[in-house]
Amino acid sequence: MKKRILPDEIERNLCLVDAVIYMVEYRGENFIPIWMSKNIERILGFTPQEALNPMWWRTHIHPQDRERIEQNLAILLDKGVLQHEYRIQKRDGTYIWIYDKLTLIQDGEKDTIKIIGTWTDISRQKAIEERLRESEERFKTIFYTNPDSVCINRLEDGLYIEVNQGFCDNTGYTREEVIGKTTIELNIWANPNDRERLITALKQDGYIRNMEARFRLKDGTVITGLISANLITIQGKPHILSVARNIDEIKRTHETLKKREKMLNDAQRIAHVGCWEFDIKENRLTWSDEIYQIFEIPKDRFEATYEAFLNTVHPQDREFVDKSYTDSVKHRRPYNIEHRLVMPDGRIKWVQEQCETFYDDEGNPVRSVGTVLDITEKKQAYFALEKSEERFRHLFENSPVPLWEEDFTDLMIYLKDLISSGMRVEDLSAYLDSHPDALEECARRVKILDVNKAALDLHEANTKEELLEGLTNIFTKKSYEVFKKEIIALAKGIEQFESEAEIRTLRGNFKDIMLRLVWKKTKDQDSLSRYLALVATTDITPLKKAERELERRLRELQFLYDISASINSSLTVEDIANGALEVIRKAISPDVGLLFLIEEQGYFNLACSHISNSDYTLCTRLIHYLKKALCKIKNQPCEPIFLKNLKEFLDCPKADCEEIRLKSTAILPLIHSRTLLGFIVIGSFEQQDFKKEQKFLMTLSNETAVGIKNALLIKKLRDHEAELEAIVKQRTKKLLEVNKELESFTYSVSHDLRAPLRAIDGFSNILQEEYGPKLDDEAKRLIGIIRKNTRRMGQLIDDLLRFSRLSRKEMNITDIDMEALAKSVFYEITSGPDRERIHFVVRKMPPAQGDPSLIRQVLYNLISNAVKFSIKRDVPKIELGSKTLDSGEVVYYIRDNGVGFDTRYAHKLFKIFERLHPVDDFEGTGIGLSIAKRIINRHGGRIWAESQKDRGTVFYFTLSIHE
Repeated sequence: MKKRILPDEIERNLCLVDAVIYMVEYRGENFIPIWMSKNIERILGFTPQEALNPMWWRTHIHPQDRERIEQNLAILLDKGVLQHEYRIQKRDGTYIWIYDKLTLIQDGEKDTIKIIGTWTDISRQKAIEERLRESEERFKTIFYTNPDSVCINRLEDGLYIEVNQGFCDNTGYTREEVIGKTTIELNIWANPNDRERLITALKQDGYIRNMEARFRLKDGTVITGLISANLITIQGKPHILSVARNIDEIKRTHETLKKREKMLNDAQRIAHVGCWEFDIKENRLTWSDEIYQIFEIPKDRFEATYEAFLNTVHPQDREFVDKSYTDSVKHRRPYNIEHRLVMPDGRIKWVQEQCETFYDDEGNPVRSVGTVLDITEKKQAYFALEKSEERFRHLFENSPVPLWEEDFTDLMIYLKDLISSGMRVEDLSAYLDSHPDALEECARRVKILDVNKAALDLHEANTKEELLEGLTNIFTKKSYEVFKKEIIALAKGIEQFESEAEIRTLRGNFKDIMLRLVWKKTKDQDSLSRYLALVATTDITPLKKAERELERRLRELQFLYDISASINSSLTVEDIANGALEVIRKAISPDVGLLFLIEEQGYFNLACSHISNSDYTLCTRLIHYLKKALCKIKNQPCEPIFLKNLKEFLDCPKADCEEIRLKSTAILPLIHSRTLLGFIVIGSFEQQDFKKEQKFLMTLSNETAVGIKNALLIKKLRDHEAELEAIVKQRTKKLLEVNKELESFTYSVSHDLRAPLRAIDGFSNILQEEYGPKLDDEAKRLIGIIRKNTRRMGQLIDDLLRFSRLSRKEMNITDIDMEALAKSVFYEITSGPDRERIHFVVRKMPPAQGDPSLIRQVLYNLISNAVKFSIKRDVPKIELGSKTLDSGEVVYYIRDNGVGFDTRYAHKLFKIFERLHPVDDFEGTGIGLSIAKRIINRHGGRIWAESQKDRGTVFYFTLSIHE
C-alpha cells in the first residue's frame, strides 16, 4: 500500500492553491520525486503518478533549460534554498513558464535530504513582459527616432519639457541648454508674431498644420520652418506637442537618440501563496504563515475574525469582497477574485483570492477554505503596460505628423526567396522594372498595422479600415517608382529611407508628400524575426505647387525685367515698342505681333510689327482691317480681348478673311492714367491659349504704356526746354531785384524807427533822473512804461532784422556737438542763482550736421523759452535729448515742466508776432519761434511741439542736410 505523505484534509486544501507543490528526496547524487499535489493535473494535464517518474522530469523540461536547471541544483545543495524559472511541457505538447521555489529539509536518515518545492504558472507575466518591451520599442521609435524637430512645450510660457535629438541636430542646441528654458529666453522665434499665430490657432482649434514660420538657430542663422502642432495635457496642464522641419533645405538625418529615462520597470516574478480556513459558526479565521507575511501583520496583533480580515481590505474594495464571499456561500459556488490590501504603513498590495465553502448534512455552511496569492508585481506590470500603451497611443494618435505603422515581414521573406534563388541585390531594380506584377506583389505583402488621425486627414479617409486595406489603394505610377527604391533599400539593409513621393487620396485627389521610413528588426513572443517600420509623411503639395509657380513667375519676371531695362534705356517710342514685341516673342512665341498707337486725330498708326514668314499682302490687309476694328472699340471700356476666330472681330470681305489665317488672337490695350494710348495685337496660325498668360501680358502692356507715355513726355519736355529756361532766367532776375529792394527797405525802416526810439528813451531817462523827486508815483509809473516799451520796440526791430537776414546768410555746414552746445547756451542764458534752482539734464545726443551759429540760435531761442515758462515752478526742470525713429531719422527734443499751452492754438505757434501768453505774464517779441522754424527749414528739417496746459511742453526738431 502506498505510503501517505500528507493527511487528506491538508491535501484537499493544497488543491485549492493556484500552484503545484511537490517533494523530492536527494539520495547520493540522484533526485527522486516522492510526492506531487493533485494540482499538476489541472495545470499541466499529468497525474501525480506520471510526474513521480524521474524520467518524466527530464523529458518534459524544455531542452534549452535543462543544463541551467542542473547547475542551479548545485546552488540549492549549497545554499539550502533556490528560486528559478524555466519552461515545462504540458500534456498537449505546449510549453508554459513556471516559477519554481525549492527548500531543503534535512531528514533524520543518513545521506537523505528532502526537498519541498512549488510550481507557479507565470506564463501570463512573461506575456506581459513581452508586451511591455514591444510598447517601449514602439514609443522610442515614434518620438526619438523622428529626424524632424519634435518638442513638448508648456503652453503658458513656452517652457521646454522635452525635445528629441532631431531638434538638437537641427537647431545646434544641446538638450541640457534647452530643457527648463522658454522659447523667448532662447530667442527661437525670429518673428514673435509667428508664435502668437501658433498660440491663437491652438487655443481656438486644438491643432495647427503646416504653419510657415521663421526660426533662429543657436548660431544666429534664421531659417524658414514648417511647423505642425497639437495641444496635449500633461499633469493637468496644456502643453504643445510640435513637429518642425527646415524647409530651406530638407535634411536626411535619423540618428540614434540618447536614452534619458527608463519608462517602465521590469516586473518582479516572485509568487507568494498562502492558505486559510474560516470557521463560520465560531467566526474564527486561521491563516498560514505565508498569509501573515503577505498581509505584513504579526500573529499576536491579528484578531483572526472575518471583520478583522475585512479591515485589511482597501476601503473601496470591501463591499465587493464581502459581497463576493456572501454570494459564494449563498449560491454554493467557489469564487476567484482580485482585490487590494492596505499595509500597516499605508502601502497597497494586490492579491488573488480563491475560496470554497463546505456545508453540513442540513445544508448549513460550516467552514470556508481558500488561498491568497500576492499578485502585486503582476498587477504593477499590468498597470505599467496600460500606462505605456496609453502613452504610446496618445502620442501616436495626436501627433500632427501623419504616421503609419507597417509590417514588412512578408515582403522581406519574399525578397530573401528571390535572393536565395540566385538574384543579386544589384539586379533587383531591373527585375522589378521588367516584372510589374512582382512590384505589385511586394506592395500587397506590406501590412499596414495602424495609422493616426493626421494620416486619415492627409489621405481624405473617414475610417482607419479604409487605409488598412493596403498600399495599392493610394499608390500612383509615381508611387511605385519610389516604392521600388524602398524595396532596394530594405534589401540592402539600409535602416532609414527618405524621398519625395506622390499619392492618390481615397477621394481621387493627387498630393505630393515627403516620405520618411525607419525600419526596425524585432522578435515576437515566439522569437521569430519581424521587420516593422514607422512611416512619417508630410504634405508638401503647396510647396511643390509654389515651386512650379515660382519657376513660371521667375521666367516671366525675367522677361518683364528685360522690357523694363529696354524702357529705361530707350528714349523713343519706336525703341520701346520694338522692345515690347521682342519680349513677347521670346516669352510665348506668337506668329504675329503688332503695336498700334493713337494719333492726335484719333486714328491708329502702326508703331512696329513682327510677323513670322511674313507675306506683304497678308500684312497689309491684316493691318488695314485691324485699324478699322480698333477704331470702333477705342471708346469702349478697355479690357483685353482673346479671340479664337478673328473673322468675327474684323469687318472685311469673306475672301480677305479667308486669307487671314490667325486661329488665336489677343488684343491688349495700352493704358496710362486711364488714357488709351494704343493696342498690342498678337496672333498665332495654330491654336494657342493666350488667356492663360493674361496676367503676364497685361503687366507687360502696362509697363509698355508707361514707357511710351514717358517717351512722349520726354519729347514734349525737350520741345519746351528752351522756352522754360528763358522764363526761369527772367523770373530769377525779377526775384533778385525784389530781394534787393526788400533788403534796402528793411534797413531804411529800422534806421528810421531807431532814431525816434532813441529820442523817446533819452528824454524819458532825463525826466526820470533830473525830475524824479518832483514827480508823483503815477508819473513815475508812466515813465517806466514808456522806457519799457521803447526797449521792447528796440528788441523787436533787432529780431526783425535778424529774421530778414536768415534767408541771405550763407550756411557753413560742419559737425556740431549738440551736448556741448546745449550746455554752453544754458550757461549763457541763466544766472548763478537760476542754475542752482533749475534741474537741467542733457542726455546723450548724436552729433548733428549744420551751421553752428544758426543751430546755436535755435537752441538759444528754445532753451530761453523753456527757462522763461518754467522758472516760476518750485523745481524748474529742463531736459535735452534725442531719439532715433524706425526710419533712422534722429529727433532732438527740449522738454520743460512749465505752464504749457492750449493745443487748440498750436497752429499759431511759429507765426511771426503770434503769442499764446500775455506780455505782462511772460516777456518776449513773438519772433523767437519763427526764427527757429526758419533756421530748421533751411536745414531741411522739421520742428513741432507737444504740450498740455500747466503740465509742460516738448519741442522736437530734425535736421537733414544734403550736399
